[in-house]
Amino acid sequence: MIGKLFDTSKKPKKFSIGTRYYDKEKEELESRKRAIKAEMGIKDEDGKYVPNVKGQFRTAIPGGVSKTAADERRKSNRRLFIIFLVLCLIAYAIIFRGDHIANLFYNLFPNE
Repeated sequence: MIGKLFDTSKKPKKFSIGTRYYDKEKEELESRKRAIKAEMGIKDEDGKYVPNVKGQFRTAIPGGVSKTAADERRKSNRRLFIIFLVLCLIAYAIIFRGDHIANLFYNLFPNE
C-alpha cells in the first residue's frame, strides 16, 4: 500500500486541446438556412430549429429601454459624481462653516 503511494512509474498525462475556429458569418448563414427550412416545413437532420435571437429583443422595440453595459456604466458614473458632490459640500460645511453648524446644534440641543 505504501509502495503505491510513491509510485512514479506512470507517465504524466499530456495536455492536448484542439484548436477551435469560430466563423461568425458561417454561423449566421447556417442560422438563416435553418430558419428558411423551418418556414418551408423542411426538417433538418436533427429535426430541431434553434433561432438566433441574441440581442434582437432590444432592437425590435422602438424607443424601448436599453440595458446595455454602456448605459448602466453611465448611470453608475452619474450616481458616483452626485455622491462625491454631496460629500464635498458636507466637508466644506464642516471645515469652513463648522462654527455655524456647531451653533445650530447648540441652539437645537441646549445643555441642561
